[in-house]
Amino acid sequence: MHKQTLIDGLNHDLAGEYQATLQYLQHYYVMKGPERLTVGELFKKIAIGEMKHAEFLAEKIVALGGVPTVTPLPIVQPATVRAMLEVNLAAERQAIIDYMPMQHSPPCWDCWPSRSACGR
Repeated sequence: MHKQTLIDGLNHDLAGEYQATLQYLQHYYVMKGPERLTVGELFKKIAIGEMKHAEFLAEKIVALGGVPTVTPLPIVQPATVRAMLEVNLAAERQAIIDYMPMQHSPPCWDCWPSRSACGR
C-alpha cells in the first residue's frame, strides 16, 4: 500500500473517531430523564475511549509524515434516547466496515517508520 493511501485511510478513520467523540458527548449533554444516569454516563465513557482512539490514529498519521485531519464526519443529533442508541450503533458498525480495508492491506514496511516516501 502506498504511504499516502495509508495516511488518507487513517485520516478518514480519524474523522470517524472525532465524529464518535462529539456525537457521544452531544448525546450525553442533551439527554434528559432517568436514562441520563445510565445511558448518558455510558455515552460519556465511550466518548473518552473514542478520544484515545483519535490520539492513536493522529500519532500514526504524523509518524508516517502526514497531517492529521481536524474535520469530523457528520454528527447526527436525534431527539430520543432510542434514536441516539440506533445512530451510535450504526456509526460503530460503519467504523468496523471502514477499518476492514486497512486490516487486509498492510502498509509498505520499507517506508516504516521513516518519514520519507518510498513510492510503493
